[in-house]
Amino acid sequence: MQSSLVRSASGNHITTPMQIALAIVLAASTLLLAMARTPEPAYAVGCTAPNCDGYNPNSMGCDAIGTTLDSRTATGSHVVELRYSSTCATTWARNTNLNASGQNLQAVFNRINPTKNDNVSGYTSSGQRVYTLQWNRVAGSTSRACGLGDIAPPNICTGYR
Repeated sequence: MQSSLVRSASGNHITTPMQIALAIVLAASTLLLAMARTPEPAYAVGCTAPNCDGYNPNSMGCDAIGTTLDSRTATGSHVVELRYSSTCATTWARNTNLNASGQNLQAVFNRINPTKNDNVSGYTSSGQRVYTLQWNRVAGSTSRACGLGDIAPPNICTGYR
């Protein structure tokens, strides 16, 4: 079997078709490896347990990775959620405006054993939220979230969890 030779444009390097094919495969593999780099984490939190106590769960990133332990909805008005993040080891109250127009909302957090109470209020547009600060989830403690809005019923609470 005879191998054909290919002369480079400069004329001083002779390459076989097999060497050219190998060079193409190596270049393609390098390109694919560069494109398949390890992705960044979806969301980085600004604190980790137990150092998240007393911070805003939204600005610290804990809300983005948190889960809802319990929620209550005031139809057409707002939804109150007791939220928890295992990464931040905290719970907090979140109140979301469901009304098509703006309204004043208040989010209230209550924890027993040991006692911790917090509340925050603000004017919100449709879909906007108010958050209490987040508090460490202490072993043996239970927490609930309450919310008030301009539209009846004015006060709804989750159960203690």
